[in-house]
Amino acid sequence: MYNLWFDAKGNKTLCLKTLVNEGTNLPNILIIANGAGFNAAKAFSDLYDLWFDAKGNKTKFLKTLEDEGVNLNHLSSILSGAGSKAAKAFKNLYNLWFNAERTKTLYVKILEKEGMNLISMSSILYGSGANTTKAFKDLYDLWFDIKGNKMPYLKILEDNGINLCNVSSILHGAGSEAGKTFKDLYFLWFDEKGNKTQYLKTMEDEGMNLLNISNILHGEGSMAGKTFKDLYDIWFEETKHHIVALY
Repeated sequence: MYNLWFDAKGNKTLCLKTLVNEGTNLPNILIIANGAGFNAAKAFSDLYDLWFDAKGNKTKFLKTLEDEGVNLNHLSSILSGAGSKAAKAFKNLYNLWFNAERTKTLYVKILEKEGMNLISMSSILYGSGANTTKAFKDLYDLWFDIKGNKMPYLKILEDNGINLCNVSSILHGAGSEAGKTFKDLYFLWFDEKGNKTQYLKTMEDEGMNLLNISNILHGEGSMAGKTFKDLYDIWFEETKHHIVALY
């Protein structure tokens, strides 16, 4: 790895200079290579070659993402821990978002139509590493069907005052747990038929709606469900015991 970044005299190589000029640094890159072991140098080199050419010029992949506001720091956060699978994970995620002509796919178009951009989506995927493509697909498939129509989960949330922007703010940093976190949180609020749970009914009786709750859960990521439950138990402990007693 050292030889990729410094020459025999300890001077920065073009590779490292290019990364620094783009606002990233070695710690950010190292978190991507984490877990690659003996393959770390190849893992880094393969990923770098997807971002820059031999002269340090940006490739179409990086240019396209930057046009949408996604930079190297976002990418390093998403790919954290991807190790030897970093290049493949990046390429697969890119191909979910753009086609060969750098045109947005249906996934991106649908998300943008609902007010969600790739920066917001990237923030959810932070830490997903080698599982980033699966993490994105799992979450998207809970929101939209194959034609881009809203799934019941999303419709019911919107009927109750929260949209994808609110949801994305909650799921920030959920990474590979994003889909599970969303679903677990949803079922704390609604049952299989879309009826409000006792948790939600109790909070609404006290003047709290889902928008208020989503604002409280901002940035909780994979801990969102636990945070909500813990908070509810603190606020409504007596009510909780009463509900349990009924059963």
